[in-house]
Amino acid sequence: YFLVAAYKKPEFSLEFSSNKPYVIGGDRADFTLHAAYFFGRPASGLKLHYAAYRERRWVLFDTPYRDNVNIAGIRRDFGREKIAEGDFITDASGSSAVALGTQKTNEDESVVVEAEGRDASGRTVSTSASLHVVPAAFSVIATPSQWFAQVGQASMITISTQKYDIDPNTGNALVQPRQPVSVEIVGARWNEAAKKDIEISRETAHVTTGDDGNAVF
Repeated sequence: YFLVAAYKKPEFSLEFSSNKPYVIGGDRADFTLHAAYFFGRPASGLKLHYAAYRERRWVLFDTPYRDNVNIAGIRRDFGREKIAEGDFITDASGSSAVALGTQKTNEDESVVVEAEGRDASGRTVSTSASLHVVPAAFSVIATPSQWFAQVGQASMITISTQKYDIDPNTGNALVQPRQPVSVEIVGARWNEAAKKDIEISRETAHVTTGDDGNAVF
């Protein structure tokens, strides 16, 4: 048998947002929550619980293996670490702030904050917000002119420096112009006996990106 029960939506709604689109690892991450009853009045004095998590971000690099994500450069780490948990009460305007410390990182991460509360009838309302945590104020991207080449054939590499800020007119990342970049070029050859790549050469190049944020070498 089964039970049919009437559904009644909760008495209030929650909105949760980060105060910035990203922070540099080591800086503070600030979130603001607002609760309001559906008839418009702020839900002041509301008791809420939150939990914050640190997650690795998925990154899909430009590779020739578009149809095989297992071969493409995707970060496969689904690790999720709880970094904070607590309770808070909304103020007279129905708002509350959550401030979290972040750790310095060498890779892009996300901080995800989930919050929930219960109305007078015991119904649960939940919401979440995320924030991008980055290693530095800009990123460096290397793009080869080709993915495969014969021995002795030259291949050009484009180094791009981009900010994490987005141009509101184009939707593209803003460039980081005239940025010095050191590039290590490592040659490797598959060793069947060792079942791994063996380094056979290494050299360092120094380039500076132009006004468009690109350098080709």
